[in-house]
Order: sequence, then C-alpha cells, then structure tokens
Amino acid sequence: MPKPPPRARRRSSGAKTAATPAAAPAASQARRLSALLRLGGDIAAGHDEHAICQRVVSGLHDEALGYELVALFLVDETTSDRVLEASVGWQDVRDGFRIPEGQGLSERPLVDGKLHYTPDVQRDPAYVSSYQAGSELDLPLRLGYNTIGVMVVQSHKTDAFGAEDFEILTAAANQTSIALARVRLLEIQRRLLDAERRRADEQQALIETMAALSAELELSKLLQGVLDRAVGLLGVAGGELATCTAGSTELVIAATFGAGTATTGARLGPGEGAMGWVAERHEPLIIPDYKQWAGRSAQYASLDVHACVVVPLLVGVRLVGAMSVWHSDSSKQFGSEHVRLLNLFAPQAAIAIENARLFADANRQKQYFEHLLGNSPVAIVVVDERQDVVSCNPAFEKLFGYTNAEAMGRNLDDLVTNEEMRAAAVAYSLQGLDQPVRHTSKRLRKDGTSVDVDCSSVPVFVDGQRVGLMALYHDISELLAARHDAEAANSAKSQFLASMSHELRTPLNAIIGYSEMLQEEAHDRGEDNLIPDLGKIHSAGKHLLTLINDVLDLSKIEAGKISPTDSKCRWVARKI
Repeated sequence: MPKPPPRARRRSSGAKTAATPAAAPAASQARRLSALLRLGGDIAAGHDEHAICQRVVSGLHDEALGYELVALFLVDETTSDRVLEASVGWQDVRDGFRIPEGQGLSERPLVDGKLHYTPDVQRDPAYVSSYQAGSELDLPLRLGYNTIGVMVVQSHKTDAFGAEDFEILTAAANQTSIALARVRLLEIQRRLLDAERRRADEQQALIETMAALSAELELSKLLQGVLDRAVGLLGVAGGELATCTAGSTELVIAATFGAGTATTGARLGPGEGAMGWVAERHEPLIIPDYKQWAGRSAQYASLDVHACVVVPLLVGVRLVGAMSVWHSDSSKQFGSEHVRLLNLFAPQAAIAIENARLFADANRQKQYFEHLLGNSPVAIVVVDERQDVVSCNPAFEKLFGYTNAEAMGRNLDDLVTNEEMRAAAVAYSLQGLDQPVRHTSKRLRKDGTSVDVDCSSVPVFVDGQRVGLMALYHDISELLAARHDAEAANSAKSQFLASMSHELRTPLNAIIGYSEMLQEEAHDRGEDNLIPDLGKIHSAGKHLLTLINDVLDLSKIEAGKISPTDSKCRWVARKI
C-alpha cells in the first residue's frame, strides 16, 4: 500500500490548519490566485497531452494550493481502461498504471460526467487504494459531450475538501479539458494536414508522372517508364508490366524491373499467374506470400518474390494490360493503401499506354500510306478547298516536272493548265469537291509541253468535315498513240480487204458466167456427163463470191461506211 507523503496540506473546510492572524486569509487567497494564474499559463503552454497533464498535477501540488495527491487518467479508447498519464504525491505508482472499466471511484465521472466527492474512502468498496484512509475528489475531463479522462485529487485526511476546493479543481479540470481538446484538435489537424500534404504530394507525383509519360509516344519506352514510376512510387523491389491485344486476356510481358532474369516477351495464358488472374477478373489482387500461393505461374519459380500486389490496367472497362509490383523482403507486406496508390496511378498509365499504342498504329498506317503513295505510278496531289496544293507524290513530280517544294501552296489549276485549258479544269475541280469525277483531257508540264491524262478527283473528308480533294493523273499519251496506230492499221486493213475483194470478184464472176455457158453448151450437144462437174464449178464460184462479199461488208462496217444495225450486216454476223 503506498504511503502518504512526509508533508501534507489540507485546503478549505477540512483541509485548513490552525488559526492564523487576520491578514493571513487575504495573503493566502492572493497566493492561491497567483498559483491558479500560473497554472492556467502552464496548461496553455503544454505542447502535447503528457506535458499538459504533467503541468496540471505539478501546478495543483504547488505550495500555494497544496493538494497532496493529484493524478490525471486518460481513457484508452480501445479498452476503455483509465491510464495514468501524470501524477504527483502518489508514491511507488508505476508508469502507465491502469484501472479497468467498472473499477474504482474514478469510474463515476465517466458514467455521468459530473464531479464526485468521497469524504471517507474506507467506507466505499469501489475505492482503489492509494492511501489507506482519507478523502477523494474525482472530476471529469470532458471533450464536447464525451468524457476523455478523470482528475483524481486525494488527501490522507477524511472530509478534507470543501466548496472552495470544488471551485478551484473544477476550474483546473475545465482548463485541462480545454488544453487537451486543443492539442487533440491540433493533432487531428496535423494528421489531416499530413494526409492532405501526402495526397498533394501523390497528386503532384502523379501529374509529373503523367506529364513525363504523355511526352513519350514510343510504346516500348513508355511501358518501361510506367513501370519504373510505379516501382519508385511504392518503393518496392521490382515489378512487371504486361499488355494484351483487344478482346484477349493473353498477356505479353512488355517491361520488367528488378526481375533478375529477363522475362520481357514471355507470354501468360488466360488466367495464368497473378497477372492472368487479374486480367480475367478486372480486380486488384494482394498476395502475402507468392511462393505459397496456389495460383503462381511456373515461369516465376526462380524469381525472388515474397508479397506482391497486382492491378489491372483499364481504359473504361476495356483491359489493356496488368501491372504487378513486389517485395523480396519477407517482413514487408502490401495493404489497401498500396492498392489505392496503384489504382490512382494505373488508369492514367493505361490511358498513356493506349495513346502510345494508337500513336504507334497511326504512325504505322501513315508510313504505309506514305510508302503506298510514294511508290504509286499514278501522279497524286492533295489540295485544300481553295485548290492550293497541300502535298504531291514523286509520280506527280515526274509527270509535271515540279518538285514538292515548288508545288506546295500553288493553285493546282494554275500550275498544270494554260488559259485555254483552265476554265474546263476549274469546273472539274469544283465538281470534285462534292463528288467523284473522272475525265480525260490535256494538262501542261512545267516545261510547257502538254500531256494527255486520265484524271480522277475525289473529295477528302476528316471527321465529317470536307478539307479538300485528291486528284489522280494517269499519263495516257502512249495509250492514245497506240490507239491512233491501231486505228490506222485497222483502216489500212479495211482498205486492203475492200481492194482485195474487188479484185477477186471480177475473175470469180467470169468463172461463174463461163460455167453457166458451158453447162448450156453441154446440154445442147448432149454431153450430159459434163453437166455435174460444170455445176460444181458454178456452185463453188457462187459460194466463194458470197464469202468475198461478206468480208467486204465487214470491212465497210469497220470503216464506218455501213451501220452495224443494218439488216444485211446482222445477216452477215449471223452467218459468221
């Protein structure tokens, strides 16, 4: 049982000493007032709960106030125990002394939030001994509507406290409550400020990360940059980033950090490993011990991975990949805060990856079309709505003799026509802005020579907005020359056939006429045995004459002297 201190002072009614001269009460009152003022200043100067409590018990034990035993208990919010925070005059008490819930006189202020006075503690079975006998005053320390602790003041004398003590100690308890509320509020504010500062730092890091990632459009570098930033953000040992194609949950490792062995390019089938699991479910996954996890992939058997966290990379609801980070230290684990950080980072990373992928696809398409246009034998030029040249391909440069630099910004119709050609060319260009147009005409080269071209024009639309047209020129000079030669050859053939037919019909008519005369003469002489042979000669001549007439008619058709719709021509065609 603790012993009372060697010197004790009693205050007020039961705590006063022997009578003093008349001036003594006034001087004592002044000292008490001065002590209370110092106590108030000391309490206000406390920078944390322990310092405040220590200042309170020391101030109440001051010679001017002289309370023998003062103790401050604060309630443990987890266990509801009263935990001794500071005391004076209580010998042999251990640090952190606890009074469980439901025990001791100091439980009462916690229940009703009121001051409780026990004049003789020996008569109360709830007393938790500090003195063998005496009196105890218990005052609540309140924070709003909640009682957060108790101030306990004891004397080894029974009935030691009176109204003046109630007033002084109530004021001290109120000041203590205000000071504790202040430091707790400041602590809450500090935590909130720290949380806001941490979030601000996270947001700033995220902004800087996204700015750095957005500036990188080469997909392979971007993927490695995303992973490096994630590893740095969480302070982990390593990680991997995998991508997938549209509509597939098969993953390809695209970037690694701290993997030890190169896994870039490795493939994970649907559902394989932690990233495969995440890819199928679109949900984050925390694994406390990867080596003991039943779903681990055989590809990672040699990798020094302990705890890991994996998140999907999503653009909306569409999966573009998955990212994992891990600890090698078995004492480190991941929690919801790490998932929150990765989930803060992952959507932006997914968008950056998608942008880089779209850029890569667009760049490939651009290179494809540039290669296609650059190697096309057809002259191609793109103009805006004012008919000014935007670009042209090498075939255009070769056909018209202008370099791309010379043609850029020039009006197309001014470039490839003269005054005689321009009006028709402008009409075709204006028509080509609204619909596809094709025509054959002449155009002018840089050196002033003309060229026969087959020209096609199509309007060009971007996002539904017309921006100009594309014109395609095919040099048909050789084709026209070949056609002219063919027509000349055909005309010569027709003339030849007509001449030959005429030359052949003259002797044939003579043969036919003589055969008829010989048939008649043979009949008159009675040489009937010659008539059949002469008939054959006559029939053959007539047949050959018919064929020659038909050939002559065909040549006349080709020469345009007879219409193909003429009945005789149709009869000839049927015979052939």
